[in-house]
Amino acid sequence: LEAEFRRIKGNGDLRVNFTFITRRLDEGENFVQVITEDASANKDTLRMYLNVAKYAAISSELVVPNPTDGEATIRFLYVGQKHDVPATLDIFNLSGQFVRTLTTTARIGANSFEWDGYDRYGDHVPPGVYFYRINVQADNYTDTLFGKIMVTR
Repeated sequence: LEAEFRRIKGNGDLRVNFTFITRRLDEGENFVQVITEDASANKDTLRMYLNVAKYAAISSELVVPNPTDGEATIRFLYVGQKHDVPATLDIFNLSGQFVRTLTTTARIGANSFEWDGYDRYGDHVPPGVYFYRINVQADNYTDTLFGKIMVTR
């Protein structure tokens, strides 16, 4: 582990830029803790959790609200080595018929899709159960997540 402290200008206070370089973090969750102390013995602690992934992965989908009477937010977490990657949300009805596709650019961490309850033709979807598929494409690897949304009116 290499560390570098560099003083930077602040608004009358002392600020420091802290940079550390590690040769390797283990795949999975890593914990970094930095403890600081000033000349008056005041201490502060910064804790960071870093998730290192060999391949792209998505998880922790959440639909809010579910059931919905119109709009819904579909949230998911993305981990991977690439930061801005294409993501799609495909929505299907209970019979498996395609309803609509939404696209976004996924960043590492929390992401979401906003579905307004309309199909690809601009019509409100009827009440019922809908299935969705989230795809995130990073390099030559795609991860997929499935879920369901209940629409009420």
